[in-house]
Amino acid sequence: MTVLSGDIDQNDGPNFANNAGNARQVLTANGINGFLLDGFTITAGNANETFPTNQGGGLYCDGVSQAAIVNCIFRGNVAFDGGAVHTRSGSSSIELDLSFTNCGFYGNRASNGGAIFAFLSLINATNCSFQGNVANGTGGAIFNTLRPITLANCIIWNNAAAGRTDTPSASILNIVSTPVYTHSLIQNLNLSATGTGNLNGTDPANNPRFVAEINPLAPGTSVADLRLLSGSPAIHAGRDADNATTTDLAGNPRKIGTIDLGAYEQEGYYYVKKGGNDGASGLSWADAFATVQQALAVAEAGQPVCMAAGTYYPDEGPLQTANARSSTFAIKSGVPLYGGFPATGNPLFTARDPAAHPTILSGDIDQNDPFDPDNNSGNAYHVVSADGVDAAAGLDGFTITAGNANGSSAPEERGGGIHISGGSSFAVTNCRIHGNAATFGAGISIENSSPLRTAAAGFVP
Repeated sequence: MTVLSGDIDQNDGPNFANNAGNARQVLTANGINGFLLDGFTITAGNANETFPTNQGGGLYCDGVSQAAIVNCIFRGNVAFDGGAVHTRSGSSSIELDLSFTNCGFYGNRASNGGAIFAFLSLINATNCSFQGNVANGTGGAIFNTLRPITLANCIIWNNAAAGRTDTPSASILNIVSTPVYTHSLIQNLNLSATGTGNLNGTDPANNPRFVAEINPLAPGTSVADLRLLSGSPAIHAGRDADNATTTDLAGNPRKIGTIDLGAYEQEGYYYVKKGGNDGASGLSWADAFATVQQALAVAEAGQPVCMAAGTYYPDEGPLQTANARSSTFAIKSGVPLYGGFPATGNPLFTARDPAAHPTILSGDIDQNDPFDPDNNSGNAYHVVSADGVDAAAGLDGFTITAGNANGSSAPEERGGGIHISGGSSFAVTNCRIHGNAATFGAGISIENSSPLRTAAAGFVP
């Protein structure tokens, strides 16, 4: 992500230290017909002078008719009103319509509106996350007045106003305006009875479980991680129709099942790379598992597995027996597997390139085929198997090789590369299937299942 920073003397320290010389406002938009911001981190603005240069440390808008801000992070900005963003119409006859989609706001500070201060402005926020923002006065995350604000699929949690995190004003303050909340989680507000899919923000059990939060009462940093941990009540709690984007703030698929609340789809992705650790969490590339079998053991429906380049064998991992020919990568309903990431991992799906970063699922469990291509008698019967797997599963971006289904009876005589049975129906995409052997169906065998859906798949000897 591209960073736009107000730290013009490049000496900022933690907790806003040394920010006296920072730019007053990182971005300004005055009297224009509209603009788009997409893919930026906006940080270190310090609007500490007199009006209007004490407004909107990250972004100041005045008299703008329409604007869209997508996939942006506002963090570590300071102002009198609207630490991150201040919006105002040039006059009461001008309606400013400002939309935020897939945006994160954290570690911003102001007297009013720690993240956003909206005056005479129509604000629409979709799949945005607000955490660790602070107002010395009111509106810890948002201060809104004189025009309605609409929040859809949003999370506002653990912000502070007037030194407290347990008041409605710690999250949002609306003056002479009627907000519209749909499928959102706003701390200290019980919106669950409104009938629009909102969660009860007064129930501690609805803590969204961010990966890492800022303590707004003792902010020592402006760094947070607003991805969702597994088990978050915000997972699958949104409404798909409210967000037409295809990726989230991290560039990952925006909808895995029903859309999640907040800027990121669930932190239910599991990661696998060579040199990883099956004893780690598997929830990031830094904590990636070493084996595919460990990821398949813990992943549940709606939790994809992302794999870095390298060669993986099905007899490696939990509950596996070395060199057992029955070893197989048994894919699971609802769990798609994605290969083609760089060997060290990369958080962006746009970094995936199966041709440049080959991710190989190999049945050569005794690892002697490279020396003799015909020395496959000890290879796994099926590299990949699927029994009763639904359409939400899938394989995308793999080389599948060295299976040898030469058994004396079914199913060990069928589908050296992939064996499919039990009414399965899933897609194989961007895969190369080669060098497999079997009595029937060397590459793929399909039994009592829907026809396999393939896209950009290659079948070679």
